[in-house]
Amino acid sequence: MDRDSKVETFSHIPVLFNECMEALNIKPDGIYVDCTAGGGGHSGGIADRLNEKGLLISLDKDDEAIAVCEAKAKAKAEAEAEEAARLVQIDQLLERKPSELSGGQQQRVAIARALVKVPRVLLLDEPLSNLDARLRLQTREEIRRIQKETGITTVFVTHDQEEAMSISDMIVVMEAGVVQQIAKPQQIYEDPINLFVARFLGTPPINVFKGEVKSGILYIGKDAVLKVVPDSEWKEGAQDAAPGVALKEGTVAVGVRPEGFVPRPEGELHCGLTAVEVMGRDTSIVATNDAAIGGSIRTIVSTEEIAHAQGETVNFHLKPGRTYLFDEDDGSRVRCKFLPLQ
Repeated sequence: MDRDSKVETFSHIPVLFNECMEALNIKPDGIYVDCTAGGGGHSGGIADRLNEKGLLISLDKDDEAIAVCEAKAKAKAEAEAEEAARLVQIDQLLERKPSELSGGQQQRVAIARALVKVPRVLLLDEPLSNLDARLRLQTREEIRRIQKETGITTVFVTHDQEEAMSISDMIVVMEAGVVQQIAKPQQIYEDPINLFVARFLGTPPINVFKGEVKSGILYIGKDAVLKVVPDSEWKEGAQDAAPGVALKEGTVAVGVRPEGFVPRPEGELHCGLTAVEVMGRDTSIVATNDAAIGGSIRTIVSTEEIAHAQGETVNFHLKPGRTYLFDEDDGSRVRCKFLPLQ
């Protein structure tokens, strides 16, 4: 999510939330924003809530009654603070000063400050951006655990698609303040509605080629790689139809996920072999193709398939379920189905 998208989203969420509460005749407890990433590092905090609730004490009570009320309020506040600290697992650090806390601990303090107010909606603006990779993973798991335990609806803003995929129940992909797609993480990965969304999610990113549909055959460069037919279950303009455009002959953008390549000597897509990178369980094959946007492609294959990537060239079959077509001009998804050539 870019800065324009972020500003646009954050400006509307409180308004929409309050309108819903008013329609239901419910007084909102408040919406809170974690500004740590955008507010100058870990020393930032949680913005003031929209509707502040204070302890109301009648002026005609005597001093002793007022003291009792203040003591009860203090005890309640301390109990709530200790509970929030326990949730984020910093209850053993309550006596430390901010300068004595690590970056991850300071992030947990910021989250605890929001949770102690028991908000209806919690907005987290890139809370992990200033942490190193290992701490990001640990804190990300903690945020997910805390959200599940508290049940607070949380809007998590991030540029890191891995964070988005792993931490969320639903993802909203935005470009320049415009919503592109709203769906569950795996649905967005497997069924992107346009090229922007397809490129946003996935590590390594989706490989994009210049292609052409001719006589029911998909060509990448001079290589005929798959048969392509219209999606009989999709009707353009239908009320429940997924966004996209109908299949037609001509040039297209072809997207293939890294796991959509199967190296075989008889493979239809011919590429130049650049490197084979072994990464434990999986292997990445880096190759070149004149039709590839950017010139190179990166695939993910099993270690058993390394034997098919020897010498100066490598050939691939393409998996129909991991191959997508997009309109060459505006990137809209072309709704179609693929079949093997044989």
